[in-house]
Amino acid sequence: MSNGGTPTPQWITSLSQLVTNVGFPVVVAAALLWFLLTRFQTNMDAVTTRLEISSTNAQQFLIISKQQITELERQTALFEDINEHLAKIAGEVEQKRKMEGRPQ
Repeated sequence: MSNGGTPTPQWITSLSQLVTNVGFPVVVAAALLWFLLTRFQTNMDAVTTRLEISSTNAQQFLIISKQQITELERQTALFEDINEHLAKIAGEVEQKRKMEGRPQ
């Protein structure tokens, strides 16, 4: 007890001994460094979480894009088939007109 008053908490005693031993600027620098490092860790956790979400979204986007490419390739094949049939029909119509002697 100090001067017959209430007892000093242990952390205050430890802090005052630390300041006395290493100096006030070192204690302040250590406190700031501790604060920055813990703040940095919090920020890094937030960044990691956001990157995880972005990665999941990118994977889903790629899956959808692959499905769209597959569908477009299927449609392209169908259009090529339709084009072949139309060219065949156009050729037959042209031959028929030539045989009948009518202009194109």
